[in-house]
Amino acid sequence: MSLQERWSSGFYFILAATGAAVGLGSIWKFPYEAGLNGGGLFVACYLIFILLVGIPALVAEMSIGVIGRRNPVEVFAYFHQTSGSSRGWQFLGYLSLVTLILIFSFYSVIAGWDLDYLVWSFTESMAGLSSSQIQSHWQSLQSSFPRMLFYHSLFSILTGLVVIFPIKKGLERATKMLMPLLFLLVIILVLMTLSMSGLHDAIAYLFNFSWDHLSAKMILEALGNACFTLAIGAGCMLVYGAYLPQGTKMISVAFWVALLNAFVALMSGLAIFTIVFTYQLDPRGGPGLMFETLPLCFSQHPGGDFFAIGFFALLFLAAWTSAISLIEPLVTYLMQSFHLSRLHAATLATFVGWVLGLGTIVSFNIEKNLGLFGFSNFFEMVSYLTTNVFLNIGIIAYTLFTGWCLKRQSLQTALNTHSGIFSVWYLQIKYILPLIFVVILIRTMV
Repeated sequence: MSLQERWSSGFYFILAATGAAVGLGSIWKFPYEAGLNGGGLFVACYLIFILLVGIPALVAEMSIGVIGRRNPVEVFAYFHQTSGSSRGWQFLGYLSLVTLILIFSFYSVIAGWDLDYLVWSFTESMAGLSSSQIQSHWQSLQSSFPRMLFYHSLFSILTGLVVIFPIKKGLERATKMLMPLLFLLVIILVLMTLSMSGLHDAIAYLFNFSWDHLSAKMILEALGNACFTLAIGAGCMLVYGAYLPQGTKMISVAFWVALLNAFVALMSGLAIFTIVFTYQLDPRGGPGLMFETLPLCFSQHPGGDFFAIGFFALLFLAAWTSAISLIEPLVTYLMQSFHLSRLHAATLATFVGWVLGLGTIVSFNIEKNLGLFGFSNFFEMVSYLTTNVFLNIGIIAYTLFTGWCLKRQSLQTALNTHSGIFSVWYLQIKYILPLIFVVILIRTMV
């Protein structure tokens, strides 16, 4: 049974897919790695790899959904019947669902931290707070199982409240409201930081172009970011592609998804690091910088409460739109394979993610040093396996399947593009990209 729901147009797919791609990593991790790896040279390599590698891989995963119109597991059973591909490819579908729900489980907890800070910035003024007061808030959050459980539960419920509705009434309607607001918040934050003294240093940190930073490591880092900031390799773009109207020009919509994702990553990075350099902070602070150091800046800067609200609202919207994409593929699987209603499927999928999230919560307080298969705790194990292993395997497998198992004519019809452009894309998918992704997988595992 194929998925019958469709986006109203390719435009809403672009909004939804951009929301899936723009997550906490896009807002924080990408600008941070850009600064560490040569600034402008890294950004230039990233954009080139987005064009030559990321977009073709995104189109490959989307094309499986457009042709098969099924969830990540059933779609491979369909191709087994229609194209003669091995039924063993269904393992990739199951791996994708496991990857997505595990990522959602810890994503929801971290997004819950942001919710806590967003509520704090709304209900109390940060103006004049001392370093010890802000540090105390962070420590009390980390040590409080009930508090983290509450915000993890709240975020899970908010995600479930979107995916319980059909695409046009749920996901599409949410992206209509959330994505313009996210873009607006990014622009407002950039405008608010233009008068800060750290603007010049932030621009230099992110965009300074120096050949001295050229190295194999930098190139591989840029290549990895180009692949993993587009939410490919875990099946969510497969399902989003399955909802595309027939005849959509997939390469065009994939280009816009990549462009908007890069825009949000770079502009939010510019705003964040302008604040960082204005107050002479360490830009390598990671999550601690988001939840410990930046609030101290907000407490000292005129209008800091508005900065705080805008920043934590931006993080929340980015996390929310990404979380929706993490849950939707499992919902489609439960609906198609077990004939559940969308309401029941969404409730069950969200509940499974919520239960798994409890392991992440205890990893930050009760069982910080539990020791699990060589990892310090459950969170470290799940985070490493999903982002460094499962996603890499997924990207390799999806490109291999598209290039070697799908019929060329079916792909050309699905892409709806010029024959010359298709031929170049097909060559990349069939030969070049699998080799590139194998190199990335080896690099991350050694």
